[in-house]
Amino acid sequence: MENRSSDGVEESNRLVKHGENLAKGVVVYFIGTFVSRLLQFLILPIITVVISADDYGMYDLIISIAGLIIPLITLQTFDAALRYMYDADDEESEKILSTVTTVITWGLIITGVAILLIHNQTTLLQEPIIIWLYIVTITLYQLLQRVCRAQKLTTEFAISGIINTLFLLGTQILLVVIFRLTIQGLLLSNVISCVAACLYLLYKVEFVRYISFSAVNKEGIQKVISFSLPLVPNSISLWMVSSVNRLIIISTLGSSANGVFAIANKFPALLMIATGVFQLAWQESAISIQNTSEQNEFNNKTFHLYTMFIFSTCFVLLPIIRILMPVMTGPEFEIGWIYIPALLYGTAFCALAMFLGAGYISTGNTGGAFWTTMVGASINIVFCLLFVQKWGLQAMSVGTLLGFIMMFFVRKSQMKGFFPITMPLSTLAGIFGGMAVTAFLYYSVDIHWQFVNAVAAIGVFGVCNRQLVSIGKDWIGTLTIH
Repeated sequence: MENRSSDGVEESNRLVKHGENLAKGVVVYFIGTFVSRLLQFLILPIITVVISADDYGMYDLIISIAGLIIPLITLQTFDAALRYMYDADDEESEKILSTVTTVITWGLIITGVAILLIHNQTTLLQEPIIIWLYIVTITLYQLLQRVCRAQKLTTEFAISGIINTLFLLGTQILLVVIFRLTIQGLLLSNVISCVAACLYLLYKVEFVRYISFSAVNKEGIQKVISFSLPLVPNSISLWMVSSVNRLIIISTLGSSANGVFAIANKFPALLMIATGVFQLAWQESAISIQNTSEQNEFNNKTFHLYTMFIFSTCFVLLPIIRILMPVMTGPEFEIGWIYIPALLYGTAFCALAMFLGAGYISTGNTGGAFWTTMVGASINIVFCLLFVQKWGLQAMSVGTLLGFIMMFFVRKSQMKGFFPITMPLSTLAGIFGGMAVTAFLYYSVDIHWQFVNAVAAIGVFGVCNRQLVSIGKDWIGTLTIH
């Protein structure tokens, strides 16, 4: 009897420890990621006055296509670096990182050759060198970030995000606002900021120390690729849910419409940035808690708190975005406010699907991530193609919402056997009811009444997150004691 009691106390203590580790990770990643991205968001009033919707639409298309190319050329091997280096010794880390670096290097070389060949054959691809440099620096930055997380250097990760942001803002003001380089300036600012952050991370993670090409062998390559390869189609299908809309917009409505849609997406992206911060810490917690007795309880408790936080945050953000958007954007982009509700709630369901996505990585069941995402991608593409001529950009936003809703529910059903998550009907009713009410108020009342909506939504946020606030107070209390 005493042994059972002791086991229960021990399991409870482990749950608290896992929760503390997750909270610490969220706080550090928040500083390095959310705050940094918020600063980028605040520069929108300057950028959207200087650059036209047409130019911004083309820039967004380049960024979107790069987001498709990177998983293909890297085979998503930087995720293998995170997974296998997380608890590895120096010798194993050397093998993994050397193998991943080799695969990525060859991918970047092939991409550079392909870009030059395409540029020589057609006039459609402008600024080939800058585009290739953008792909190279973004890829290296993502690899170094994974290595930094695998080494549990969360503070250094945060600092790299701040460095990236400061250089990005400074170079955007210099190149876009002062020198009016528009598309070239936006791309170059990304390149320069990534180079600055990479130099810092190269030093902090001691990257060179872990590189030994003699450690690369056939078995190591097979190990890395067998883990990461199933993630490639998942990344592509995820891109098809979130970014294929850009191609449809460009081909049917023009680059100017894509510019409006891209800026409208910046506002829901605030939620994605915040949830992305959580995902960074959550992915590590999901790996560390795998195969423990308290795994299911911890996963379900975290999911419930996370769901309440996400949707109550949406309720607050909608009226605030309605108030700020005319102030934060140039005249060409202001019309984007009408697409916000579907985009914002699509982002919320994307965050829930990504929460479950950590289960694929932690359990090694990466193959299931692909077809569940393909379901969402198919729904999005079909809906957009059917209704783009009738509804215009609104078809893109609603298609995105439907795609992510479907992806979440299919994943939840498919993962019952190895990553079970419960979601009561009362919770679902509250989510969809809240979505309907807040969307109705967003469209039906004028901008002055949105202040009242925001205050009411903040009250709802407080009620929904009582437990989360209590946990936060307890955690801060433990920090004070220690």
